[in-house]
Amino acid sequence: GIMGDPPPWPPGRTEADLAAAESRIGVRLPEDLRALYLIADGDPRESGLLGPYSHDPLARLVDRYLDGEPGSYGWEDEPDDTGVVFETAPFGHVKRLSRNDWWVTFGSDCAGNYLLADLDPAERGRAGQVLEYGRDIYGPLRYVSASITAMLTEVVEALRAGKYEDEGDYLIPETGLRDEPARSYSEVISNAADVDLPAHLAGLPGRELVQEAYLNDARDVDLTVFEPLQSLRSLSVNRADVVTPAIGGLGALESLRITAHRVEPAALAGHPVLWDLELEDVGVPLDLTVLRTLPRLTRLSLAGSAVPDWGPVCELPALRVLKLDPGQVRGLLAAGHPLPRLAALFVTGKTTLREMSELRTAFGDGDPVTVTEIAGVLT
Repeated sequence: GIMGDPPPWPPGRTEADLAAAESRIGVRLPEDLRALYLIADGDPRESGLLGPYSHDPLARLVDRYLDGEPGSYGWEDEPDDTGVVFETAPFGHVKRLSRNDWWVTFGSDCAGNYLLADLDPAERGRAGQVLEYGRDIYGPLRYVSASITAMLTEVVEALRAGKYEDEGDYLIPETGLRDEPARSYSEVISNAADVDLPAHLAGLPGRELVQEAYLNDARDVDLTVFEPLQSLRSLSVNRADVVTPAIGGLGALESLRITAHRVEPAALAGHPVLWDLELEDVGVPLDLTVLRTLPRLTRLSLAGSAVPDWGPVCELPALRVLKLDPGQVRGLLAAGHPLPRLAALFVTGKTTLREMSELRTAFGDGDPVTVTEIAGVLT
């Protein structure tokens, strides 16, 4: 080779070893990954075989797969997290999931980021495609390559072309395997009162890839302005004056979070996929009748807002997570409506043990209820 010595790889595994490992995890590995293990059982010295990555010993692959839930890239959302799953670019290659039994972690960059082989691709993807997740990967998984074979090919071509750095004991091939995507899935617009929003959003490079947006310090804003972002799944409007949440043209939007002096909730009417809604610190009283028209609404936060009628909230059949302030809790209990069956009720700020006891009775409906202090003060 280029170094003049055999590569510093551990001996390969046998077909019997591979069969035993696959029997334990219940998954047949991609053929090119199997071939890699027949050559070398891992790359502990980071020789550059997969560019900036190294594959794990076969035993570690098995242990990682079987640790906790099978598969890879799972996370445990807290009940008050949005939990929106963003799609990996290029769209259509990777299923939009938070974890998958058919994702097999097989390597890493030895710095907190991990490679997985995807055996359950989306329609445009390819079984065995390689994805990355971990410390430096925010939002969706990152698409690395169509296959391990393609990764090896890119490394070999870089070495043959002399595109590498010589580190003495090993070479670092100059590949495109760590290239960043064309743009981030997220867009932040600060000081929005000074921005021409229609022009900004219409001219945004790669706007078809934007799945999350933050709008900060706007004055009056109608959310139809975001319709150029047709892939938008999560939108946060922070510290606005007046917001008209006309999101009918944002068919992919799942999470909407607004803090504003005034919100016109009627503009939300009939949105088919919105399941996470936050209307916090709204000073002008909210007419929440429109909530009855949101079939997927699962998570609702109203803390700090003026709510004169709790009837629409209590009539939401799909509602599972509710976040209120202590005054709203008292108003809800005093309203006398049958309360929704919740998985979690979050109470911000200071409350009392007596109120918590009443909540146990009101929301329990005869079932065991756990009251946990997560934040704030109990007196």
